[in-house]
Amino acid sequence: MNGYLDSARKLYEEALDAFKVGRRSEDPKAIREAAEKAWGSIVQATNSLIEKRRLPVPRTPAERRARLADLERLDTRFKEMGFRDRFGAREHYLHEDCYFDGICPVDLLEEDIFGKVRAYIEDAARYVNQGSSR
Repeated sequence: MNGYLDSARKLYEEALDAFKVGRRSEDPKAIREAAEKAWGSIVQATNSLIEKRRLPVPRTPAERRARLADLERLDTRFKEMGFRDRFGAREHYLHEDCYFDGICPVDLLEEDIFGKVRAYIEDAARYVNQGSSR
């Protein structure tokens, strides 16, 4: 299995747990922690996509966005899956708005974590495991 995907899945499970605790206790710190763990899972899943193409794994979100744009130019299927846009959206809502700014509408965060983050990781795993086409 892919180490980055394993890490993404582990962080995702931690995000789910933190969200459930935060929602039940109405603890803003736990909610923000859930958002950041979910964001971390997106970063790790993205690293798996980049590593699949044997490109250097970036160290910053800006470098990841640039690498995702490169991958879109190399692979039409990659572009169709919308990884770059999805990455940017999760970065904004989970990392910037919720974790840093404390703007965490719980219903939207729940939709992001239980739906969009999970789907991103699943799509990344499918792409990594099925290979890529040019």
